[in-house]
Amino acid sequence: MGIPVPIKSHLEVYVDPTDTTGALITQQSVFGFLSAFIKEYQNIAIEQVMPDMKSYVEVLADPITVSVSEAEVTEAELQWIDYMVPGTLGLVLIWSGLNHASMTIATERTKGTFQRMVIAPVSPTVVLLGKLISALVIVYMSAFIMLLSGVLLFQVNLHWNIPVMLLAIFLGALSAIGIGLIISSLAKNEEAANSISVIISVPLQFFIGAFFPLSIMPEAAQAFGNALPFTKLVNAMQDVMTRNLPFDAVIPEMLYLAASGLILFALGTITYRVALKRL
Repeated sequence: MGIPVPIKSHLEVYVDPTDTTGALITQQSVFGFLSAFIKEYQNIAIEQVMPDMKSYVEVLADPITVSVSEAEVTEAELQWIDYMVPGTLGLVLIWSGLNHASMTIATERTKGTFQRMVIAPVSPTVVLLGKLISALVIVYMSAFIMLLSGVLLFQVNLHWNIPVMLLAIFLGALSAIGIGLIISSLAKNEEAANSISVIISVPLQFFIGAFFPLSIMPEAAQAFGNALPFTKLVNAMQDVMTRNLPFDAVIPEMLYLAASGLILFALGTITYRVALKRL
């Protein structure tokens, strides 16, 4: 008849929770169709209203119109991989810095060269400095290869503030190396150190925001992730490399990285010296 019937209908949609992507597409498709149907239904209903009430009913039926525009925070449109590549720097610290440092002393102990190294005519500080430089070289090489892969394979569109990136990686590496030194000093052999580092590294990579944002995780997981220095590095690198923010914008993250790096490296140094006394 072309006249709306004043009876409210109810539609219940069942989706498969094991297929999150398919469920989301299904919901959006159904909701999109219903939105268009409701809009047409409202237009027909408004046509039945007295002329002097039409304007009021139109606003009542559709009080808010929403438009979405992309903010001009970057010079070019970014893709998902453009946000992913800066996040991989946090993974570099975990897998290269932490894991490499955790094997340094433990490997020497397993090979039986740790005792010889201690009695050599060099101070323990020089030995520790050599281990630090070695770990830093591994971290910077891994970061370079990771970023180069992003440029060559995925043509990422990022901003390269090299001084800030180098400083952030160095400060983050201090935390990773400090944790690795603690593991390496306490582990009895290379196998134990490798097992401990894997147990620590694997869960950590899911809490630093490299794969997905922390905002979708439970509050306890968010609090834990935000306390990690690697998360601060990922946040700073994403701000600098994707949004082209200046150094001033990431000073809080840099200070956090510096403080945590000095504390963890100091703890690693203390554990290293304790390990020397046990010989």
